[in-house]
Amino acid sequence: MNVFIAYYPHPKSCIYKLNSSLKLMYEISQESFLPPPKVKSALLRIERRKMHIGYELKGKYLKFITCLLHKPDLPVRTVLKTLFRKNQVRGISEKYGINLNCQIVSLSANQWKCCFMEMLDKVPEKYHPT
Repeated sequence: MNVFIAYYPHPKSCIYKLNSSLKLMYEISQESFLPPPKVKSALLRIERRKMHIGYELKGKYLKFITCLLHKPDLPVRTVLKTLFRKNQVRGISEKYGINLNCQIVSLSANQWKCCFMEMLDKVPEKYHPT
């Protein structure tokens, strides 16, 4: 069973996904609660992973994700062009296997990290999200 946390992720959830792995342990029956909730419940196991982005870059990473998730329905191509040049977007797509036509919210935690690292490497500091 796939775990689906949120369709439009909160920017902080992208940081949590990068630094944690989530595993569905089991579903909890609605009858286990009084009164029974109208939503399904489950127990998740959250394990901390090695930090892939240094603590000093955490704030910058959060600003980066917040900027890109401003309009979550937009395609990756459109959103990445707000920070990168057209040829850089194409290169990032090829390098990390990113479908430029899908919505920006569909990026994996690793793809977010890779885009962020590309921004640090290729985009002048004055154009970084604030």
